[in-house]
Amino acid sequence: MTNVTIFRPKGNYIWAAAALLLDVLFVVQVLFYPADQNLLISLGVALAAAAGAYLLWLRPKLELGDTSLRVVNPTHTTVIAYGDIVELQTKWSLLIIHSGGSTRVWVAPASGRMRWVGGRIDNVARATYNLPTVNESGDAIPVSESVSSDSGLAALLIRRRIDQL
Repeated sequence: MTNVTIFRPKGNYIWAAAALLLDVLFVVQVLFYPADQNLLISLGVALAAAAGAYLLWLRPKLELGDTSLRVVNPTHTTVIAYGDIVELQTKWSLLIIHSGGSTRVWVAPASGRMRWVGGRIDNVARATYNLPTVNESGDAIPVSESVSSDSGLAALLIRRRIDQL
Protein backbone atom coordinates (compact mmCIF):
# COMPACT_ATOMS: atom_id res chain seq x y z
CA MET A 1 0.00 0.00 0.00
CA THR A 2 2.00 2.93 -1.25
CA ASN A 3 -0.78 5.43 -1.95
CA VAL A 4 -2.70 5.27 1.35
CA THR A 5 -5.56 7.56 2.34
CA ILE A 6 -6.55 7.41 6.00
CA PHE A 7 -10.19 8.15 6.83
CA ARG A 8 -10.86 9.17 10.42
CA PRO A 9 -13.44 11.82 11.42
CA LYS A 10 -12.17 14.85 13.34
CA GLY A 11 -14.83 14.22 15.96
CA ASN A 12 -12.84 11.20 17.12
CA TYR A 13 -9.90 13.45 18.02
CA ILE A 14 -12.19 15.81 19.93
CA TRP A 15 -13.77 13.01 21.97
CA ALA A 16 -10.36 11.45 22.68
CA ALA A 17 -8.90 14.81 23.75
CA ALA A 18 -11.84 15.43 26.09
CA ALA A 19 -11.53 11.96 27.63
CA LEU A 20 -7.77 12.24 28.07
CA LEU A 21 -8.08 15.74 29.56
CA LEU A 22 -10.57 14.47 32.14
CA ASP A 23 -8.26 11.54 32.80
CA VAL A 24 -5.29 13.85 33.42
CA LEU A 25 -7.41 16.00 35.74
CA PHE A 26 -8.36 12.87 37.67
CA VAL A 27 -4.69 11.87 38.04
CA VAL A 28 -3.80 15.38 39.24
CA GLN A 29 -6.63 15.25 41.77
CA VAL A 30 -5.50 11.84 43.02
CA LEU A 31 -1.86 12.89 43.34
CA PHE A 32 -2.25 16.34 44.88
CA TYR A 33 -5.47 15.91 46.87
CA PRO A 34 -5.29 12.36 48.19
CA ALA A 35 -8.21 10.87 50.05
CA ASP A 36 -8.56 7.60 51.89
CA GLN A 37 -8.29 5.62 48.68
CA ASN A 38 -5.55 3.36 47.39
CA LEU A 39 -3.26 5.29 45.03
CA LEU A 40 -2.47 2.26 42.87
CA ILE A 41 -6.16 1.48 42.30
CA SER A 42 -6.84 5.11 41.33
CA LEU A 43 -3.92 5.15 38.90
CA GLY A 44 -5.09 1.81 37.49
CA VAL A 45 -8.54 3.30 36.85
CA ALA A 46 -6.91 6.29 35.13
CA LEU A 47 -4.78 3.99 32.98
CA ALA A 48 -7.85 1.93 32.04
CA ALA A 49 -9.73 5.12 31.07
CA ALA A 50 -6.80 6.27 28.90
CA ALA A 51 -6.62 2.85 27.23
CA GLY A 52 -10.37 2.98 26.60
CA ALA A 53 -10.09 6.42 25.00
CA TYR A 54 -7.31 5.10 22.75
CA LEU A 55 -9.28 1.99 21.75
CA LEU A 56 -12.57 3.81 21.11
CA TRP A 57 -11.42 7.03 19.43
CA LEU A 58 -7.76 6.96 18.39
CA ARG A 59 -7.14 3.43 17.10
CA PRO A 60 -10.12 2.97 14.72
CA LYS A 61 -9.54 4.12 11.14
CA LEU A 62 -10.11 3.18 7.54
CA GLU A 63 -7.00 2.98 5.36
CA LEU A 64 -7.64 3.07 1.63
CA GLY A 65 -4.72 1.65 -0.33
CA ASP A 66 -4.09 1.04 -4.02
CA THR A 67 -5.42 -2.52 -4.21
CA SER A 68 -7.04 -3.11 -0.82
CA LEU A 69 -8.47 -1.34 2.18
CA ARG A 70 -7.72 -1.93 5.83
CA VAL A 71 -10.41 -1.54 8.49
CA VAL A 72 -8.93 -0.98 11.95
CA ASN A 73 -11.59 -1.37 14.64
CA PRO A 74 -11.00 -1.30 18.43
CA THR A 75 -10.44 -5.03 18.77
CA HIS A 76 -9.51 -6.31 15.31
CA THR A 77 -8.11 -5.36 11.91
CA THR A 78 -9.42 -6.60 8.57
CA VAL A 79 -7.78 -6.26 5.14
CA ILE A 80 -10.20 -6.41 2.20
CA ALA A 81 -9.24 -6.38 -1.48
CA TYR A 82 -11.39 -4.04 -3.57
CA GLY A 83 -12.25 -6.91 -5.92
CA ASP A 84 -13.75 -8.87 -3.02
CA ILE A 85 -16.26 -6.15 -2.11
CA VAL A 86 -19.81 -7.17 -2.98
CA GLU A 87 -21.83 -4.33 -1.46
CA LEU A 88 -21.53 -1.22 0.70
CA GLN A 89 -24.38 -0.48 3.11
CA THR A 90 -24.55 2.88 4.86
CA LYS A 91 -27.77 2.93 6.89
CA TRP A 92 -26.43 2.87 10.49
CA SER A 93 -22.72 2.82 9.77
CA LEU A 94 -20.63 1.67 6.84
CA LEU A 95 -20.97 -2.09 6.45
CA ILE A 96 -18.68 -3.69 3.87
CA ILE A 97 -20.04 -6.97 2.57
CA HIS A 98 -17.23 -8.93 0.92
CA SER A 99 -16.41 -12.47 -0.11
CA GLY A 100 -15.05 -13.25 3.38
CA GLY A 101 -18.18 -12.05 5.23
CA SER A 102 -19.05 -8.58 6.40
CA THR A 103 -17.09 -5.91 8.26
CA ARG A 104 -18.53 -2.90 10.06
CA VAL A 105 -16.40 0.27 10.00
CA TRP A 106 -16.41 2.02 13.39
CA VAL A 107 -15.16 5.36 12.06
CA ALA A 108 -17.96 5.71 9.50
CA PRO A 109 -21.29 6.02 11.31
CA ALA A 110 -24.38 7.75 9.97
CA SER A 111 -25.30 10.44 12.46
CA GLY A 112 -28.62 10.37 14.28
CA ARG A 113 -29.77 13.44 12.37
CA MET A 114 -29.08 11.68 9.06
CA ARG A 115 -31.03 8.61 10.13
CA TRP A 116 -33.93 10.77 11.33
CA VAL A 117 -34.14 12.75 8.12
CA GLY A 118 -33.61 9.58 6.09
CA GLY A 119 -36.53 7.94 7.86
CA ARG A 120 -38.77 10.83 6.88
CA ILE A 121 -39.48 11.00 3.18
CA ASP A 122 -39.92 14.73 3.44
CA ASN A 123 -38.39 17.21 1.02
CA VAL A 124 -38.85 20.02 3.54
CA ALA A 125 -36.60 18.16 6.02
CA ARG A 126 -34.04 17.51 3.27
CA ALA A 127 -34.05 21.20 2.29
CA THR A 128 -33.70 22.26 5.93
CA TYR A 129 -30.46 20.31 6.30
CA ASN A 130 -29.21 21.00 2.73
CA LEU A 131 -29.13 17.32 1.85
CA PRO A 132 -29.06 16.16 -1.77
CA THR A 133 -32.06 14.21 -3.01
CA VAL A 134 -30.55 12.82 -6.23
CA ASN A 135 -27.10 11.76 -7.39
CA GLU A 136 -25.32 12.75 -10.61
CA SER A 137 -27.40 10.35 -12.72
CA GLY A 138 -30.71 11.63 -11.31
CA ASP A 139 -31.46 8.63 -9.08
CA ALA A 140 -32.82 9.23 -5.58
CA ILE A 141 -30.22 8.56 -2.88
CA PRO A 142 -30.67 7.68 0.78
CA VAL A 143 -29.54 10.38 3.19
CA SER A 144 -26.99 8.03 4.78
CA GLU A 145 -25.19 7.83 1.41
CA SER A 146 -24.79 11.59 1.05
CA VAL A 147 -21.36 13.03 1.75
CA SER A 148 -22.90 14.85 4.74
CA SER A 149 -22.57 11.62 6.74
CA ASP A 150 -19.34 9.81 7.57
CA SER A 151 -20.74 6.53 6.23
CA GLY A 152 -21.65 8.11 2.88
CA LEU A 153 -18.29 9.86 2.56
CA ALA A 154 -16.32 6.69 3.33
CA ALA A 155 -18.47 4.70 0.87
CA LEU A 156 -17.83 7.34 -1.80
CA LEU A 157 -14.06 7.12 -1.24
CA ILE A 158 -14.20 3.32 -1.52
CA ARG A 159 -16.32 3.45 -4.69
CA ARG A 160 -13.84 5.89 -6.27
CA ARG A 161 -10.96 3.50 -5.51
CA ILE A 162 -12.93 0.60 -6.98
CA ASP A 163 -13.63 2.66 -10.12
CA GLN A 164 -9.92 3.49 -10.47
CA LEU A 165 -9.13 -0.21 -10.66
